[in-house]
Amino acid sequence: MLVLLFSAALGDSSYGFVTDSNCAQILTLEFVAARNWFRGTWPVSALIRSYDYEKTGATLSVVLRPYEHTSRRPSMLLRVLSAFRNHPWAGGVLAAFLVALAAAPQELVQHRPTTLSALIDRAQIEDMLVEYYEGLSAGSTHLDSYYTDDAVLDVNGIVKQGKGPIDDLYKTIPKSKGTVHVLLTNPKIVVDGNSATADVIWTEVYSETHGAAPQILEQGREHDELAKLSDRWYLKKRVVTNDGGLPATLEKYYKAR
Repeated sequence: MLVLLFSAALGDSSYGFVTDSNCAQILTLEFVAARNWFRGTWPVSALIRSYDYEKTGATLSVVLRPYEHTSRRPSMLLRVLSAFRNHPWAGGVLAAFLVALAAAPQELVQHRPTTLSALIDRAQIEDMLVEYYEGLSAGSTHLDSYYTDDAVLDVNGIVKQGKGPIDDLYKTIPKSKGTVHVLLTNPKIVVDGNSATADVIWTEVYSETHGAAPQILEQGREHDELAKLSDRWYLKKRVVTNDGGLPATLEKYYKAR
């Protein structure tokens, strides 16, 4: 009985016919080679130094000359070079991966595992922001309780620091005759212990009466830096930028960012 060994599938370019007398030994060697190849250790060509064909009458056999056994695992560099030798396309794959890694956002490269505690903090921050804008939409001028004592508020280039000045800024907002809702979308919240950042898109929707069609008055972005104090999240720095519908009175302060 003849057995066909396909070493080419395992990283070498040769194959041979063996007879029953040598079948067990050669198949064992080939199995070890295949197993080590798929485990990422030595390729077949690193196990077999050379082999010759010998024919005695009707018997065709293969004489294998393996390298001396070593328990030392090859270095990562040798394994990579071996992969490039046996698979020319590996270099292109590695190059594409490095380009993608270099172009990836920094927060993606430094991704932290999501924990239950971080998910709870994220939910608390979302709830706080929604509650904050509900008060703002209702015309509340006492929003200083959401800020730390040394907080900074930057609205289109108008910068205020401290609870008192921030509260005074909100008192300058004219009251609306109709109903105003602020929608928060695309939240991106990153929690790091007792610190966090939040980025959202906000959209101000106005309805003069309950029968009037709603209108989008303003839209923009917000970047927040938050701190957790006594198990509660506070705004430490808040940067608000209009992307549309900026009131004419604020044009002179506006900073594109």
